[in-house]
Amino acid sequence: MDTISVLVTGGNGFLGQHIVKHLHLVADDLHLAEIRVLDLVPYANKLDYEPTRPVKVYEGNLLDEEEVRRACRGV
Repeated sequence: MDTISVLVTGGNGFLGQHIVKHLHLVADDLHLAEIRVLDLVPYANKLDYEPTRPVKVYEGNLLDEEEVRRACRGV
C-alpha cells in the first residue's frame, strides 16, 4: 500500500498538538510517511510522546493562498 502525508493546520495549538500526537500513534495503521504542520508560529512537540514520523513545519498564515498551496504540495 502507498504511504501518505497529512497536513494539520494550526498544529501548534492545543487541538493541533493532540491531532499530531494521535497521528503519530496511528501512523502505521494509516500508512503515514510524513506529518506536515502549517501554523503562524514554529511547531514544537509540547506533549509527552515519542514521534514516529517526521514532522515538516510550514510557518505561514492559513489565509495566505500561496503558503497553503506550498504546504499542500504532495499531500
